[in-house]
Amino acid sequence: MNKITFKIFFAAFLIGNLSFVYGQCPTGNLVLSSQQSVDDFAVNYPNCTDFPYNLTIHGAGGITNLNGLSQIESIDGLFIIEGFLNLNDLSGLNNLNTINGSFFFRGNDGISNFNGLENLETIENDFLISDNNDLLNLSGLSSLQTINGQLSISDNFKLVSTDGIQSLTYINDGLLVTNNFFLSSFNGLNNLTSIGDGYIHIGHNGHLIDLSGLEALTTVNGSIYIAFNVSLNSLNGLNSLTTVNGNFTISGNNLITTLSALSNLTEIDGNLQIDNIDSLSNLSGLENLNQINGSLTLLFITNLTNIEAIRNLDSSTLTLLQIGGNNQLSQCNVESVCNYLSIPVNNANISTNSVGCNTRQEVEDACLLGNEDYQLSELKIYPNPTNDTFEISGLKTGTIQIIDSQGRTVKEMISGEVVYSISELSPGIYFVKITSEKSSITKQLIKT
Repeated sequence: MNKITFKIFFAAFLIGNLSFVYGQCPTGNLVLSSQQSVDDFAVNYPNCTDFPYNLTIHGAGGITNLNGLSQIESIDGLFIIEGFLNLNDLSGLNNLNTINGSFFFRGNDGISNFNGLENLETIENDFLISDNNDLLNLSGLSSLQTINGQLSISDNFKLVSTDGIQSLTYINDGLLVTNNFFLSSFNGLNNLTSIGDGYIHIGHNGHLIDLSGLEALTTVNGSIYIAFNVSLNSLNGLNSLTTVNGNFTISGNNLITTLSALSNLTEIDGNLQIDNIDSLSNLSGLENLNQINGSLTLLFITNLTNIEAIRNLDSSTLTLLQIGGNNQLSQCNVESVCNYLSIPVNNANISTNSVGCNTRQEVEDACLLGNEDYQLSELKIYPNPTNDTFEISGLKTGTIQIIDSQGRTVKEMISGEVVYSISELSPGIYFVKITSEKSSITKQLIKT
C-alpha cells in the first residue's frame, strides 16, 4: 500500500469512527410521541447512554411502555414527560441516574406514582410535578437525594402524601406545594434538612392538617409562606426550625390554634407576619424568638387576646410594628412592645384592636401604668435644652441610653452620677431612654 492509498484509508477509517461516536445519540432535541418512536430509539441509538439534549416524551400518541429508553443513564437538558393517559408506570427508565437540566412531569392521568425511576439520584435544576390527576404519592423516587433547583408540587388533585422520596436531603432553590386538594402530610420528606438559597411556599392544600414530615428541617435560607390551607390546625412538623433567613408569613389558615411548634425558632432575618386567622388566641411558641430583622405584623387575628409570648423579642432589631384588626386584643404592653414604642422615632401602626391597644398612645400609657418599680413618668431632665450636661431628678437605679433622631444609640450610662455629660455629641434633638428593672421611659433632650 503506497502512502497516498494509506492516507485515504486512514481518513476514511477516522471519519467512519467519528460518525459512529457522534451517531450514538441524536444530534439535537428530541420529541417522542408514539410507541413506534420509543421503540425505534433502542434500534437507532443502542449505545446512547448519556443523552446530550432536551428530551420530551408526549403520551398523546398512545405510548404504553418506555422500554426502548432503557439504555439512558443521564439526560443533559430538559426532560419532559407529559400528556399520558395509558401508561401504568415509568418502567424503561430504570437506568436513569442523573438529569442535568430540569424534570417536568405534568398532565399525566393514569399514572399513580414514579415506579421505574428507582435509580434517579440527582436533578441539577427544577423538578416540576403538576396537573397529574391520578398521582397518589411519590413512590419510585427512593434514590433521589439532591435537587439543585426547585421542587414544585402543584395541582395534583388526588395526591395524598409525599411518601417515596425519603432519601431527599437537600433542595437548593425552594419547595413549592400548592393546590393539592387531598394532600394530608409531608411524610416522605423526613430527611430534608436544608433549603439552600430558596423558600418554602405551602398554600391552598385543602386537607393538610399539619406539616408532619418536615421535622428534620432546621434552617431555611429564604422565606416561608404558609397560607390558605383551610384544614391546617397547627404547624407541627416545624419543631426543629431555628432560623429563617427571609420573611415568615402565616396567613389565612383559619383553624390554627397554636404556634407551639415554633418553640425552637430564635431568629427571622426578615419580616414576621401573622394575619387572618380566626382560631388563634395567643402567640405561645414564640417565647424563644429574640430577633426579627424587619417588621412584626399581627393583623385580623379575630380571637387573639394575649401577645405575652413575644416579650423576649429584642426590640432594637425591629424596623416596623403593626398591630391591627384584632378585636379581642386589649393588652399590648409587653416588654418588647413597650421598649420599641419608648423611642418616638420608631415606626408603629396600632389601630382597630380592643380598648387599651387601640392606638399607640393607649399602649404607651399602659406601658407606664404597668411599671412596678417606680414612676418613671415623674422623672425630670434639666436643664433642657442644654449645651453640655444634664441631670435627672428622682432617678434611683437604672440604665441610660442617649438615642439620636435616627434611632441609633450613641451613648450609654449607668445611673448614679449627679451630672451626665453629652459634651462630645453634636447639637441636635436626642432621646434619653431610662430603663429600670421592670419598665422604661424615653424623654426628649435638646442639645444646643
